[in-house]
Parts: sequence; structure tokens; C-alpha cells
Amino acid sequence: MSNVWNSQVRFRLVQFYLLVLFALPLLFCSKTAYATYPTTENPTPNLNRIIKSGVLKVGTIPDYIPFQMVHKDGELFGYNIELMKNIAQELGVKLEIKQPAFNMLIPSLQNGDIDMLIMGMAITPKRALAVDFTIPYFHTGYCLLANMKHKNELQSIADFNQKDIILGAMMGTPTVEKAQKACPNAIVKEFNHLGTAFMALLAEQIDGVFADEALAMYFSLLQPEKTYPIYEKLTNNGHGITIKQGQPDLLLWLNTYLRNYMDSPEYKENYDKWFTNHWWWEELSPSLKGQ
Repeated sequence: MSNVWNSQVRFRLVQFYLLVLFALPLLFCSKTAYATYPTTENPTPNLNRIIKSGVLKVGTIPDYIPFQMVHKDGELFGYNIELMKNIAQELGVKLEIKQPAFNMLIPSLQNGDIDMLIMGMAITPKRALAVDFTIPYFHTGYCLLANMKHKNELQSIADFNQKDIILGAMMGTPTVEKAQKACPNAIVKEFNHLGTAFMALLAEQIDGVFADEALAMYFSLLQPEKTYPIYEKLTNNGHGITIKQGQPDLLLWLNTYLRNYMDSPEYKENYDKWFTNHWWWEELSPSLKGQ
């Protein structure tokens, strides 16, 4: 077994994680993302219909740790799942989590099979052409996952601004330019796939790689002896709940709820619960831990 990677299962797991994470933009670039889908017999989902039905149907893909993930008992849990439970409780309805196939996420939203999507989706102008987003309920971004050999000396992104340092970044993304600006003395090496960059990091061919904050956390937990995350954001992205366009009553209610939630002590409590420590790692499905 290679010292670079402890298990082929882990590699395939990270490949799948990356595939879904970076396929999201493609979902909104496709023609189907902007198509009008035929509705079901139910009327277009809106606030009154949800309340009358007694069920809030939420679509997600449980692959974004610790936002939505699979518990070792098979149930879904995570920051986003808890938020949806709280929203359903506030509405006085039952929460029903659905997991459409990836290519059916937007069609399921458009035809009323689900009322909303929550999957750590960054709010962008292009995506907003196809769907409506709530105000951001969470802010994340790209941070640096570094090789453990630097742990004692390098603790910030600025510390990596050295001529003998090589940093990985995803080719064709704004991260490349921002990394070059943040670390002009370092070499910024572009990768077609983050999975390849992670392998290079473990093989000590590069000193660090810029990755989504949640992905950096996840990978550092998979490889705690070889990597460490620096949670200093190079970019800043807002996550929003996604709904079908043309539902101002539902959008207004969700935004009102989120504003009140983010101003409450519960917001910090939930953040600390899911991000300050990693208690959930022991509760995670073995399949998500590469076991």
C-alpha cells in the first residue's frame, strides 16, 4: 500500500466529492438549467401550499461535510439539515428530505417535486438566472490546505509568500489570480483537478493547495498526519437556500426567518456545534471516512 495514500477507497471517495462539488457550475450552464419544465398536478410550490400540505420537501446531496452528510445509522445530519429542521418546525410542518439524482436537482425544483434545495450552493449571478436564492445564511470560501512539514513555521497564507514555495490552485478559476496576488513570491501551479493537486500535496510535490473551506477540513481529517488547514479565506462566497423563481411570498418568509436566525444566539451556537470541533467525525458513515 502506498504511503502517499492509505486506501484506494479514500481516493475514489474524494474523487466523487470533488466531482459533485465542481459539477455544480455545469448544472447551471446546461440548457436544461434554464428550461421550463412541465408542472405536476400540484400547483407551483409556495408558502401557503407548503403549510397546507403539512410537509416541507427539501432536496439535497449528502456529500458536503459538515453541511449535509450521512450518519453511521443511515440518517442525514449536518449544519444544513439542522437548519432545515428548524425552518420546518417554524412553519409547523414535517420535514421530508429528498435526494434527487444530480441531473434532476433543478428539474425537481421546477416541477414541484421539491420545494427548495440546500446543498452549500454559492450564490452567483449566473445561477440566479435559473433560480431564486435567499440571502446568504453562511459565508465560506477558499482557504489553504498545507503540507504538515510546514506546521511549525507557516501559520498564515502570507507565511507561504516565499520563492521556494509551490502552491496549487484549480485551473481557470479566480483562485489562481487571487493566490498569485496574495503570494507573489511563491509559484502558483495550476491543476485541472483538485484531486490531482491533493495527491501532489501528499507526495510533497507542492507545499499547499487552495480548496473550499469544507473540503479542506474534510481532507485534513482524512489525512491528519500529512496535512493541516489554514482557515484564512482567500475568497468569500455566500451560501443561499435555492427555490423556484416566481415565489415572492416564500422568498420573503425565508429571508425574514434567516435574518432573525442570524441575529439570534442560536446562529453562533449552531456554528460552534458544527465547525468549532469535529465531534461529528465519529458519527459519520464509514463510507464517507474511506473505511
